[in-house]
Amino acid sequence: MFAAVALLGACADSELPEEPQDASESRDGTPEGPQASDVQGLTPDSSRVEPDTSAENERAQGDTGSRPSLDAEGSPQVDTGSEAGAEDTSAIGDTGAPGDTEAPEDIPPPPLEPTLLQANTTWEVVSELVLEGDYQFAWDPSGQELTVQDVEGAVYFSLPGQVSAPIGAESGRLRSGALVSVGGEETLAMLASEEGLFVRVEDELVLSPLDALLPSPPLSLLTSEGAFEGWLWLAMSEGLWVFHEGAVYALEPDDVDTGGAALSFGAPVAGVPSLWGVNAAGTWALSPAGEGINLSAMRSELRGTSIASDAQDTLWVVDDFGDLHERLADGTWAWWRLPEALTRVEASWDTGGVWLDLGGELWFHYDQGYGPLETAIDGEFLGVDNKGRALVRYEDALWAIAIKDVSSALIEDPPTWSEDVEPIFIESCAPCHGKGSYAHPLYEPEQWIDEIDNIILMVTEPAWQPQMPLAPYSALDNVAVQAILNWRDAGFPE
Repeated sequence: MFAAVALLGACADSELPEEPQDASESRDGTPEGPQASDVQGLTPDSSRVEPDTSAENERAQGDTGSRPSLDAEGSPQVDTGSEAGAEDTSAIGDTGAPGDTEAPEDIPPPPLEPTLLQANTTWEVVSELVLEGDYQFAWDPSGQELTVQDVEGAVYFSLPGQVSAPIGAESGRLRSGALVSVGGEETLAMLASEEGLFVRVEDELVLSPLDALLPSPPLSLLTSEGAFEGWLWLAMSEGLWVFHEGAVYALEPDDVDTGGAALSFGAPVAGVPSLWGVNAAGTWALSPAGEGINLSAMRSELRGTSIASDAQDTLWVVDDFGDLHERLADGTWAWWRLPEALTRVEASWDTGGVWLDLGGELWFHYDQGYGPLETAIDGEFLGVDNKGRALVRYEDALWAIAIKDVSSALIEDPPTWSEDVEPIFIESCAPCHGKGSYAHPLYEPEQWIDEIDNIILMVTEPAWQPQMPLAPYSALDNVAVQAILNWRDAGFPE
């Protein structure tokens, strides 16, 4: 189970410091911790949280109508499901829930080898020069004003086409930002840097009082919705921390190491939007469950560095070798290998697509289309703005790149029946499904069109030994499978 350690009782907006603080002094040089004027109610609590004793299906079901409760000491109850929850296996560890259309045992195991994925689209884009200057960090918290940092370390608040005077805070290199609700319509912009946790107060960037309670500078920040609405998750080298309703907690698991994780929120487990993490311990999910939080999914063999949830409730994970793993909302996994190793994946919520960084070359994915951009702007990918555009550092300027029209993108040089798919049929399928053969006929393109979903399933699942073709014929290789997929996606050209 998890132990949740309560460290901060209350931290209101009015209690933020007036002047910037030195990060090293607040963390290492002030043994008594934060001053009373900055933080109220410091209540260390090292007690272990008991696991939820409700039935397994109730834990997995979760509670989408209310927030996970706190225990008597105010700490979130988090259950790893060691008695009846998720298992640490190579298959997906999602727990089931009443009313689910697929129980865990009905979900196929993840593939044992990747499918080669080639570009099938070159995306036409619209590029906008956002700011002149060489920026190494750009964050768009609300769609109205960017926070940027140049290569010299100076931080600016930027409106379109203009920047503020540099902010004097010694923040170190910025890593991540999050917009945190503090009641009603009021929000705080929080920023993680190599020097600590900072907060924006008017036009200043100051060290947050929370920083004094953290063991090290946060690696990244993330806010969440649904039952976790208003929670600020802090990815730390030491593990996962959370700030909620004026208190900050260290979540200390017995069964999974959450240290150094990349985080994402949204992809559901058993229909419940969940927090996902990936790190050296694997890929895992935390879901609201009854009166606590459940470790609802675990793939210990899927270790990685980048993770994203898109608008279709699909989870994307970049593993340690640069392959891309896709988890659909029903718990089904796919494993893709692109021409170059991936380093980063980011969701574009406004378009429903996904940005992919292939070692410096930026690709986009939408629907069945994968491929590079038709643009000369090929700089460093810094992230995604509130409009779903890629923010790119290129030749001493910050650019925003949008896909011109994702719905009209076409597959370039699509395969045809006569030149590409029919030869696959003749070589691997005709002995059984050809004209006059004993199995049901598949020698006409119309027959393939009618049964395309079943054909794709039969030649790809299970990944280690597809059901078709039958022995002694070999399974279709990745190139043949991709040709069939592209033929379908292009509208079955003859």
